[in-house]
Amino acid sequence: MTALTAVTADTTGSDACAEVLVGTVPDGGSCFDLTECVSRKCVSTNAACVPEYQCCAGTCVPKPPLIPVGAYCNSSEFEQVCDQNAVCVVTAAASTATCVLPSKVPGTPCIGQYECALPLGCDIDAATGAGTCQPAAATGAACNPAARVACESLRDYCYGTTCTPRGAVGAACDPLEGNTCLGVAACIGSTCVALSPEGGPCNLNDGPFCLGGLSCFTPTNTCRLPTTVGPCM
Repeated sequence: MTALTAVTADTTGSDACAEVLVGTVPDGGSCFDLTECVSRKCVSTNAACVPEYQCCAGTCVPKPPLIPVGAYCNSSEFEQVCDQNAVCVVTAAASTATCVLPSKVPGTPCIGQYECALPLGCDIDAATGAGTCQPAAATGAACNPAARVACESLRDYCYGTTCTPRGAVGAACDPLEGNTCLGVAACIGSTCVALSPEGGPCNLNDGPFCLGGLSCFTPTNTCRLPTTVGPCM
């Protein structure tokens, strides 16, 4: 696989993650992932290939032309790419989608989450559908569950209107609130139960469930890696 080169990125922009790695494979070269390409666009040569289970060779193709800020765009088309880390959204001031720079200023009016640049999120009023760009809430602080990033800590979740720590293994949890446990556990009944490692017990209906990308193999009810589908293409 081709080596990748790290570059400096604006971590407050909406497209920062896409700029962390820059590929070295030119247009027309072979690729397995978009990060290998200079254009950051790798098209698979086999539509039937399942990337999660197979290594699907593709080709680096030219990057589509960037749409300037303020110009019309079509948010439903994958090929639409806005310039300057802008996003394709419909704002309160326009009836059609345009490329808009997400705001980095707290208090800026918004009606959609992508109008605010991370770490800000659009704190929307459910009654009016309008909101303002606001930072995520600290542990124990008031939060808006509809916000793009409600709580600043990944270990918290917005419980009602308060940022609450997720439960560790063995902690009590509320199944009606979804998975309120840390990532290594799942809420079963009213308790955070540890996810099983490879070879560990599992049950698709009642738990325990499998860790990460492991699958529950039903004949033996044990966690194992998914079976590879076909050869490398």
